[in-house]
Amino acid sequence: MIEVTEKKVGDVNEKQFYTESVETTVLDTSYKQRLYEKLGHEDIVGDETIEDVEFLFEKIQETTIPDALDILEHVLEDHYQDPNYPAEDFEMIQELVAAHSNPDTYDDKDLFDPETVYQIKLHAVLNEYFSPYPEVRAVTSPIDDPDAPVETIRSYLVSFIWVIIGSGVNEFFSHRMPSISLTSSVIQMFIYPTGKAFSYIFPDVGFTLFGTRHSLNPGPWGNFNLAVITGSVSGLGLNPLPTFDWNIISMNSPLIIPWFSQANQFIGTMIAFFCIVGVYYTNYKWTGFLTINSNSIFDNTGESYQVQKVMSNGKLDLAKYAQYGPPYYTAANLVVYGAFFAIYPFGFIYTLWEDWTNVKKAMIGFFDMLKNPKSLFTESNFANYKDPHSRMMSRFKEVPDWWFYIVLIISLVLMIVCVKVYPAETPVWGIFFAIGINFVFLIPITIIASVTGFQFGLNVLVELIIGYAIPNNPNALMTLKALGYNIDGQAENFISDQKLAHYAKLPQRAVFRGQIFGTILQIIVVLCVVNWEMSNVKGFCTPHQESKFSCPGEVTFYSASVLWGAIGPKKVFNELYPILRWCFLIGFLLVFPCIAAKKYLPKLTRDFQPTLIIGGMLAYAPYNLTYYYPSFVFSYIFNYFIKRRFLSWWEKYNFILSAGLNTGTAFSAVIIFFAVQYHPKLLNWWGNTVSYAGADGQADGYQLSLLDPSSQPGGYFGIRIGNSTN
Repeated sequence: MIEVTEKKVGDVNEKQFYTESVETTVLDTSYKQRLYEKLGHEDIVGDETIEDVEFLFEKIQETTIPDALDILEHVLEDHYQDPNYPAEDFEMIQELVAAHSNPDTYDDKDLFDPETVYQIKLHAVLNEYFSPYPEVRAVTSPIDDPDAPVETIRSYLVSFIWVIIGSGVNEFFSHRMPSISLTSSVIQMFIYPTGKAFSYIFPDVGFTLFGTRHSLNPGPWGNFNLAVITGSVSGLGLNPLPTFDWNIISMNSPLIIPWFSQANQFIGTMIAFFCIVGVYYTNYKWTGFLTINSNSIFDNTGESYQVQKVMSNGKLDLAKYAQYGPPYYTAANLVVYGAFFAIYPFGFIYTLWEDWTNVKKAMIGFFDMLKNPKSLFTESNFANYKDPHSRMMSRFKEVPDWWFYIVLIISLVLMIVCVKVYPAETPVWGIFFAIGINFVFLIPITIIASVTGFQFGLNVLVELIIGYAIPNNPNALMTLKALGYNIDGQAENFISDQKLAHYAKLPQRAVFRGQIFGTILQIIVVLCVVNWEMSNVKGFCTPHQESKFSCPGEVTFYSASVLWGAIGPKKVFNELYPILRWCFLIGFLLVFPCIAAKKYLPKLTRDFQPTLIIGGMLAYAPYNLTYYYPSFVFSYIFNYFIKRRFLSWWEKYNFILSAGLNTGTAFSAVIIFFAVQYHPKLLNWWGNTVSYAGADGQADGYQLSLLDPSSQPGGYFGIRIGNSTN
């Protein structure tokens, strides 16, 4: 609790006199108008009112100064070094708390002034009853109606329709570069008119079950139902104006991800750019004989590596391997793998230090649950959270932890059956290893994702360890890599869903049921779509597939299975790329100067996020600056310039604009594809051909390279044939 210095003024305690004097300060209607402006409603005139703003102004009038100061004291503690908290608001809170803690040292500030009283109460109320973040205020309400219908027949019907459409479209186009996806915001935009149509078309008929009426149309549809360097083709994409295509501009969600996150990632992307150029033009490890930026693997003549030439019965044949030679990475792929190896020790240690308080709370809660299993059935997840959204959500029945453990057990059984029934050549202990390593990294990487919007998986770390533990077995590596990546990856996606449901005040159990049913339906749709694609799309997953179904993700997966599974990390580190193993040490050592800078230069490093800088280096192979530079520019325009200068406009329109552009892009791309690309029609004009007019676009397959492999002794580069047997 903040304590105001006590003095005696005659027989009157000055603290009491001060507090009572401040509490008698009247905030007139002009302050209400300022609150409307603060929350982005400056266009309200006359007798118009908005329920949310009226509610908050009422709370401002009701909140006492001691209570407000106590709230602000906890704000300073909880949000210290929070890069998402508005810096000017945090500095003002620091000044207000300091002034009221030591009024004698702030003679220039009138502590009885209505403006000071308003600012104290305003920031306290926003934190206690709404949110200090403009991003959250733009899409949520401080008021909730717990009786609003959520889990209805109509909501399930609409949801199932769009689960089928969304998962089908996303799976179909996920193998394309660039991919086209119906994101959650796009689906929400389509769900709204669908729900409105249902409310007009279907009659109000239904049945009563357990005292609750379930209608096909329960009423109006509401918000609860919701060239080598510059080339963009095979180069690094260094171009000041690379594209006007929103599908590429939105690659890194420029209107959604905070500006500080985009800036840190782009710094890393530029560092990687110069590293790749250096590696390539020095011909380090024969990279000059290959294209500069590809996620494929190549043989010693620069052609695509044919893994069947070194395999016998699904395992590496050393005699064949010695004759054919090892696979080689491009310059960009080498830098990306080095960054991956560095980010694991760095991200883990740095996040534990930076967010130790939250990590400690999570671990204490987990081990308390192990000591007291009854808490699985009795303890509330909101017991230790006092923010307004948690208080509103605490009115609903929670999902017991044991529900999730049942899902885990069922999934574990299915995984074991999968590796035993199918020829996966994977030991059962590998499943438990994948679960264990994800358990270790789960909290740090989800904290990074929740604060910055940046996600990275454990795929590279898992494939490295499995490559050592189960050598020369690509099937086992692919199986456990998929499992190792998806456990934490899907956990991050699940948490994102939970966050949206939390802010939308959706009952937890309804959300759980909806996610379970939706996931089961999605699995069926995705399997059907991908099997249809493999059988019906001509040239599927080839480098120059005419509709761009080149499968960049699958190519990366295949390349990893060959290099780290069939060949094995021992040969990679000993024969091919020994420098890569030192990247783990580099990542570990970089932690300490970054921690020192963050600790001793807090104001200068408030937005400094070194994990994101390393993460930005992962942007290449096969993508390049063409896909990330536009996001950086648009993020600066909207999430820095407009947000700082025109906050009201930003709160009202930024996310709607992003959703609208994403929706238009996805909808038009699907129509264009099936209209003129599914059965190809030649549309030969400048806008469709200019990106392929340069040297990188004219390359035949993988042949764009700095050096010619045929000019080398024997007509090939790299390790001499016959020397790769150990």
